[in-house]
Amino acid sequence: MRRVYRKMIVNPEHKTTLLLNNAWQPITTVSAKAAFMHLIRGNIVALDSNNSLFHTFESWNNNASFHVDQPIMRSSTDSWRIPTVIVVSTKFFRKPKKKKLSLYELAKMHEHVCQYCLEKFSINDLTIDHIKPRSLGGLDNHENRTLACRSCNTKKSSNTPWLNIKGEIPKAPEIPFLMINMNKIRKEWEYFL
Repeated sequence: MRRVYRKMIVNPEHKTTLLLNNAWQPITTVSAKAAFMHLIRGNIVALDSNNSLFHTFESWNNNASFHVDQPIMRSSTDSWRIPTVIVVSTKFFRKPKKKKLSLYELAKMHEHVCQYCLEKFSINDLTIDHIKPRSLGGLDNHENRTLACRSCNTKKSSNTPWLNIKGEIPKAPEIPFLMINMNKIRKEWEYFL
């Protein structure tokens, strides 16, 4: 049976590829351009749709089995299929854990729910609140940050402790080892996440 491939032309700066360390643990996602350049330089090993390993761009280009929706990067004269899973081959490293989350990441983790009134809001109506206000000696670290709607953040002002509607002091969420800021996770990534 012949596979029908869809043209998946991607912007070189778009995140298309899951990067694993050489213990096969996820580190981050990288752009099509970064995956392409690392493969050409021999810094990574690429996995194809059959989970075969390719150490060089030439072997990838000539022998790999591609996913139906394999990302393709183009220039004005050529096109290249971009691997969707790559493994670091030069050294073992683990991405350092983030010290604190951005507003977007906090909103994603809390599903856009204010941690005081427990109502859902759009990202434009949410803020990062310091549980112990900075004006009262609170630190700007992850353990002192939570998600608040603009109204609750304004009402709270510099008051502490400030309880949510359940009578609890909000807590910062655990920072996950890996946060992928993408709407859709590729099927071939699921095994590694």
